Amino acid sequence: MIERYTLPEMGAIWTEEAKFQSWLQVEIAATEANAELGRVPAEAVATIRSQARFSVARILEIEAEVRHDVIAFLTNVNEHVGDAGRYIHVGMTSSDVLDTGLALQLRASVRLLLQEQEFQQLLLQQVPLQQLEPLQLLLQPELQQLLLLRLQHLQFLQQLLLQLLQEQVYFLQQLQRQYLPSS
Repeated sequence: MIERYTLPEMGAIWTEEAKFQSWLQVEIAATEANAELGRVPAEAVATIRSQARFSVARILEIEAEVRHDVIAFLTNVNEHVGDAGRYIHVGMTSSDVLDTGLALQLRASVRLLLQEQEFQQLLLQQVPLQQLEPLQLLLQPELQQLLLLRLQHLQFLQQLLLQLLQEQVYFLQQLQRQYLPSS
């Protein structure tokens, strides 16, 4: 992302910290699901839920040595949860974590785009230009056109992100069918 063109809220969704936080959400959710299936003790889940954390700097340090981002992440999380860490990532692949974590970030991005789109629509629909007297000189037809183009751009991005989310949902459904057959 190009920082000067990025809303701070959107940029925050795509930081390394946010990426690893989404991975942690995935790992905790998977561990909870495994506990519901009887594969992980409830005490381990409680420990993981309360003690799991990470440090971006530490993950990068480990990754420089092991040359694998997910292994580095899991190693760092395990440094915080102790013996309960052996139940994290059970039955999962790196792609499960990466793809699902990405889907969480995409969902957050779509929500932000929807908020921004709503704001732009309110700006264009609810506030007639005549009521913006101090800004009247700035809000010429060219600026109106620019705002409309921005709104169209946001709508396009929203559609693109929704399509990516639909693909992620399909992928997760396939994983669910494969690994959690219905009774």
